[in-house]
Amino acid sequence: MRIDLEIRDVNGIIERFPRAGQIIDRHTSRAMRATLDVVEESVSGETPVNTGNLRNGWTTEIHGRPTAAFYEGKVMNPVSYALPVETGRKPGKWPPIDAIEMWVIRKLGIAAGAESRSVAFVIARKIGESGTKGAYMMKRGFEKVKHRVDKIWAGVPDKITRELSGR
Repeated sequence: MRIDLEIRDVNGIIERFPRAGQIIDRHTSRAMRATLDVVEESVSGETPVNTGNLRNGWTTEIHGRPTAAFYEGKVMNPVSYALPVETGRKPGKWPPIDAIEMWVIRKLGIAAGAESRSVAFVIARKIGESGTKGAYMMKRGFEKVKHRVDKIWAGVPDKITRELSGR
């Protein structure tokens, strides 16, 4: 998920108020950090747990500068299967049998060997035929905190204006 912020006429504001750039940067960076923390926590809570790798994989990044009229916050997960878990998997290609076998051993308690490989094969074939449903942890997690994100950003213009006016 990506969160973009565009502040219009930043150069005009900075020309009129010499400290505006620092003030805008401070308040928007705080709001972006608060937003990413809220979203990451919610998304993590919506993430299914198997080994915990997917849930623990969530991370955030902030790029750009609001005084350059561009700011971007990212909540992301580098775990290779994060996207298929989020959106599901269409029927067609089989998932890797080795990964399914590890799941069979861990979750079903079947010892590694011919039986675990056979069960993994059947599961992979079924997934290849039918696909899987998505968990939509990013979508659901964001929806749960959207009102909090809106509230975080709603106060930013007033904070900037108060500080610029010396109140």
